[in-house]
Amino acid sequence: MMVKILGTGNAFTKYRNTSIMIDDILIDCGPSVYTILFKMNIIPENVLLTHGHGDHILGLPMLILKAYFSNLHMNIYAQPYVIERIKGIWENSYPEVSLDLVSFIPLKDSGIVKVNNIVFNYESRKHLHMTSLIYRIGYFVYATDVEETENDWEFYKDAKIVIHEFGNGAGHTPIETVLKIKDKANIDKLYLIHYQDDIIRLPIMNRDDVFIAKPGDVINI
Repeated sequence: MMVKILGTGNAFTKYRNTSIMIDDILIDCGPSVYTILFKMNIIPENVLLTHGHGDHILGLPMLILKAYFSNLHMNIYAQPYVIERIKGIWENSYPEVSLDLVSFIPLKDSGIVKVNNIVFNYESRKHLHMTSLIYRIGYFVYATDVEETENDWEFYKDAKIVIHEFGNGAGHTPIETVLKIKDKANIDKLYLIHYQDDIIRLPIMNRDDVFIAKPGDVINI
């Protein structure tokens, strides 16, 4: 499988909103993400969402609209509260356009979901006033917008590659904690995402097992 990093920034940076594709499966679609998909001539059939904040879902209306006029079906996997948010946004944006070509698949707080023959294990984490899902495929884990402590390392145990957010504000995991999780879980390679414009100041440049993810990066898993 191949992971393509579409965006790496948080909600307030010059970088495209954090989003990845695993083969042809999209995870998250903020308002700056759909444009790159259109340039790549990609309309994903399957979209997984981590949580309900705008920098992770507000690109979906344009993506759904494009799929509608292309007569393409789309599956959206998300927690129930996220699904309701998307439907509300749609009703206030394009009430005259049917959602008949969209299937919403609700996800629980934790479990297993199979998408295009790829099996995802997932768990929820607290993120401000909501929850955010983290996804694992075998030895690969993707986590963004989570409030974790070093005691949350077990989901990452023995992972070869982890793409993980970090931040100093409420609702996020400080870089020091992310590094403790990495070491406790015996993670081989850690890629950092969801960062601000001053990412170059991050003091991890002397490590050869921690990387700053960049838009366009491709990782084989």
